[in-house]
Amino acid sequence: MNRMSWVFGLVLVALSLALASCPLEAYAGPVIASYTLTITPPVNGKVTASPAMPNGGYPAGTTVSLMATAYQGFRFSAWTGSNGAEVQPAVLTVLGSGTIVMNGNKTVSAAFTATDTTPPTGTIVINNNRSTTNSATVTLALTWDDGNGGSGVSRMRFSNDGATWTAWEALAATRVWTLFAGDGYKTVRVQYLDRANNRSTAFSDYIRLDTTPPKGSIIINNGAPTTMLRAVTLGLTWSDATTGSSVTGAGVTRMRFSDNGYAWTAWESVAATRPYTLPEGLGYHTVRVQFLDGAGNYSAVYNDYIKLVVPDPHLGVIADDKDGDYLSDAEELALESDPANPDEDLNGVPDGVDLAREMVKAISQMPWFDSAGTPQNGLNPPELAQQFPTDQPYVVRFDYQVDCIWVCPVCHQESAVGELRIVNPAIHTGWSEGFQMPLSAWHFLQHGSFSYSGPGCGAMGEGRLDVPDLVRAVTATTANMKASQWIACGSQPKEWVAEILPLGALINGIRIAGPTAQYGNDCEGNVALGGRPYIAVNADAHTLTLVAVGPVSAACPAVYLPVCGLQTQIIGIAGGKWTFRAPTLDPPIEFSFTI
Repeated sequence: MNRMSWVFGLVLVALSLALASCPLEAYAGPVIASYTLTITPPVNGKVTASPAMPNGGYPAGTTVSLMATAYQGFRFSAWTGSNGAEVQPAVLTVLGSGTIVMNGNKTVSAAFTATDTTPPTGTIVINNNRSTTNSATVTLALTWDDGNGGSGVSRMRFSNDGATWTAWEALAATRVWTLFAGDGYKTVRVQYLDRANNRSTAFSDYIRLDTTPPKGSIIINNGAPTTMLRAVTLGLTWSDATTGSSVTGAGVTRMRFSDNGYAWTAWESVAATRPYTLPEGLGYHTVRVQFLDGAGNYSAVYNDYIKLVVPDPHLGVIADDKDGDYLSDAEELALESDPANPDEDLNGVPDGVDLAREMVKAISQMPWFDSAGTPQNGLNPPELAQQFPTDQPYVVRFDYQVDCIWVCPVCHQESAVGELRIVNPAIHTGWSEGFQMPLSAWHFLQHGSFSYSGPGCGAMGEGRLDVPDLVRAVTATTANMKASQWIACGSQPKEWVAEILPLGALINGIRIAGPTAQYGNDCEGNVALGGRPYIAVNADAHTLTLVAVGPVSAACPAVYLPVCGLQTQIIGIAGGKWTFRAPTLDPPIEFSFTI
């Protein structure tokens, strides 16, 4: 082997070792660059690229189509970004379309101009449109609208005074809000902002803030200390918050009641008076009231008390007395009082007892005259008649002077057997026509009862005074009792009428006349009516009532002078609307007229 061959062999060995320790990669051809396209998100629109960028970026030289799409209320205006100027419009011009060549990393975006110049509209309602609230924290109900083609409402803000506003915030259909402190009317304002930056006008709603509880009072039967009736009347007052002369409260709307402070009636409308029934049982009873205002504020509990006392044992239950005031319904109607109200003057005393006491007081103040024997035998002594007054009511007391006494079955008080005659010259022609009352009845009347036991000397049973007749005998005057005259048959009108008399000047006069059944004479007519006819004048109530004042004659003269009607003339009657009633006629008569 020559030298050259040896050297060549060493080179091959070295080359083989080098290739074995460092193998060569396969050839992949020439390397091509790639670039990224960054699209910065625009405001009021969006930009899309086609084709979409591959994971490794666009190959160098790629032409990318761009499309800028405006949101409602906006239009495309320009390409922006670091490379926005490189975007070329499409060959077929489409607003917002263009291309860019990827010969490097690119950043583009788009600008949009508003086409919506109309402010949005909206509403605000506080607490479901309630008028009042007792809490400064309220809930706002909100609506908004940007109209067709608008850019869309995007924000809202609020104010209590129209000067200081909250920051713009995201839209919400409801929003909790805090009113300014202090009672009174509060206004909340809202303003809406659309994407085109158009601001709405300020929309508002108001509500009365009332955090102050109402006040009130209660009084039972006008402050009477006792009552014989469970049925009482409550007098009530109430008020709500005021500032100076201004009412800042929502106003009291409801009240409720309790006997014990834990069991209450249902809430009811407020009223200045309210009938109430006390619990059973004698003794003191407390009635409580609580008021509620329109904002839901509860008042403190107010109360008053009254003592329920046992009625006088001389008082007995009578028939046809629905309200339990010891007057029958018929008696109350005749007296023009309320048969459904047992205590009209709210003094805790039943109306019948009150009336009996009034009669006792009036009778006791009259002149009294004593006569021995019975009225059937005349006055004893006869010269008593010369002492009787002619201008005022008086009392004649008859002591029968029998050999027995009357003993009250209730209190066992003893009394002589006899009677009283209450004589009123305004309606009675003499003492014999006076109102008759047994002395036993006078004893019961002094205890507040028109009912009485037997008059004594073995007489049993019970009696009752004619209450309307007694009242007339005590109270009749020429002003309130006008005598009526019978009309001869053939002269009576066909129906009851009130005729205005042509008196002239300032004096009013009327003539009331009408038909009745036919009677043989005046006396028989009086017997049929139950007494002589009068017109009772109630100037306060403007009523005229035909009444009969007894007693009637035991026997009428056999004289035939037939009568068929009644008439009364009244002078000096007040002007206005009047009602005439004749409840004792068959059929009863009632009509109204105006003077």
